[in-house]
Amino acid sequence: MCENNPIFQSLNMIEERIQEKLTVGAIAESIHFSKYHYQRMFREAVGDSVMGYVARRRMSLAAGELAGTDSTVLEIALKYGYDSHEGFTRSFKAYMGVTPTEYRKYRLSTHSRKSGKEKSIMMYSKATDEIIRELNSLVAAAMETAAETRKCAGKMEGRTVGTGKCGSETGEKIPDGKRRNVGAAEELSDGGECNEGATEDLSNDERNTAKSTEELPDGRECAARSTGEMPDGAECNKNEMGTLVYAQFWKFSAAKAEKIAGRIKEILESVSAIAQRPDEISARFLIIKAVEDAAYEASVTAFQTGLTIARALPEHRKAFQPLCDRYDALARQARIGAGKIAAFFQELSALIFQDMRQNGKKKLESCVEAGRAAAQTLSDPSLPYTYIAEEILRIAEELSATPLEEMTLYLLEDASFRLEAVAFAANVDIWRQPLHRHFFDGISNFQERLEETLEFFRGLSEDTARAWTEPGEPLTAGRTEEKMYRDLASQESLLLFCLKGEIQKLGDSHLNGDQKLAFESICGKMEEAINLARQAADGTGTKGKATEETGDRTKETKAETGKLLQEACEEMLLEAERLGIYGGAIQYIAEEVKGPLKYL
Repeated sequence: MCENNPIFQSLNMIEERIQEKLTVGAIAESIHFSKYHYQRMFREAVGDSVMGYVARRRMSLAAGELAGTDSTVLEIALKYGYDSHEGFTRSFKAYMGVTPTEYRKYRLSTHSRKSGKEKSIMMYSKATDEIIRELNSLVAAAMETAAETRKCAGKMEGRTVGTGKCGSETGEKIPDGKRRNVGAAEELSDGGECNEGATEDLSNDERNTAKSTEELPDGRECAARSTGEMPDGAECNKNEMGTLVYAQFWKFSAAKAEKIAGRIKEILESVSAIAQRPDEISARFLIIKAVEDAAYEASVTAFQTGLTIARALPEHRKAFQPLCDRYDALARQARIGAGKIAAFFQELSALIFQDMRQNGKKKLESCVEAGRAAAQTLSDPSLPYTYIAEEILRIAEELSATPLEEMTLYLLEDASFRLEAVAFAANVDIWRQPLHRHFFDGISNFQERLEETLEFFRGLSEDTARAWTEPGEPLTAGRTEEKMYRDLASQESLLLFCLKGEIQKLGDSHLNGDQKLAFESICGKMEEAINLARQAADGTGTKGKATEETGDRTKETKAETGKLLQEACEEMLLEAERLGIYGGAIQYIAEEVKGPLKYL
């Protein structure tokens, strides 16, 4: 972009006075424009309003200082024209997706801090800002979830028990002398034994005679027996064991949340590069897939926490429900964020590919013009070089006649090879007639323009090239329907696996013959639905182009898959009700099976 453009000259003024109080009128006056004319020209050149651009620059620079200095949030806020910590925090979160404190704490991604002078770079930066905002918010949510989970695990390791909500102050520490061995550890990783059990004070005589046995959800018995006076520190071993097992589970869940945050941070680095390196957009499907994978992992983690707590007794489910809700919220935010990011990439890709098409077209036109000019100079009848002029013109016209959508690297390399042969013949003639050297200068210019065009096309990935050779096709064609079915098959496979695990844990002690047959039927329906979903994914995976026949078949498959899952869900809920206290996990799985039905 020309540095003499007054709009871009005003950008320099904005950068120089970015910490001062700026107004549209003052900026317009600095380049001798009326306020109205300047605003219109600025939006046309930059793709943003004047004060919108100023706010974005201030937030980017402030983010850089949060990441790279020890200045307080208030100091940075005042530096960039905000009157209060609160006002700056609101603006920062609206722009970055997180608060300044979260941004600094979690070392999140800074939006592009360079002041670009190309309209395209500015537009790309503005579009990537939306993606970065969503990803920053996801990282903060994952890290906050992990921190709260570790806090809860730490309290459990400190032997805090009771039915108060985990992470709150409602749990109380019970003196060692009053802890009773009335419950055993609940084994979490494979379906667990029994819950922590209630604590009650017993006299020594009662302690010696108490021999009650409580049967818990997985069919095993918790020995709530006392064997007389125990050595000091031994009476609470089982309660402590149960607490520690829960603590281990929550620490494992926290590590999963931290892993999700780490994966999203890696994605942020790739996204941040796109504004300055638009050709990186060719990796957008890899980025989208990485975001979708992170969202899927968040959903699986939320499911695992919910299923684990569903096995517990009601009072313990209530205690841990706030943490389960946090993981559900994280999974929901990740799923919504993945959808938004895919949409943002759709818009960004369209913008970048449009610019690339224009750049490619300009380079080809410049190349053809150089070839025609070279041929024109050498076509003088008084010169013995018409054979060279004719070949140069032929190469140029062939390039001109090839639509951009049909231009390939092979065609350009072939033209370059032919032009190299022409240049060699021209050099021989120059050696014979040195005084005619200037007539051949156009050939070198043609070669340079052709090489520039070649380099441009070599820099395009296959994905990028296809995006403009098939301009009528949506950039994500063929993925939506196919992905829906693949995700459905994957999710229901996981649920079926968990269901079979719960059935095995219930075993003969809780399932009679009729119940076993009922669960066998449920599993069979889920397996059939999974196979149908996989078949549907394979049938829609041909670049999104389906015939009327395959479209009808897909509709039938969708209806049949939904029917099977609906029946499996309803039958599971009936069996869960029959199982009573032991059916909590079955009911939880049934509710998860029902989730995707709204899409079918």
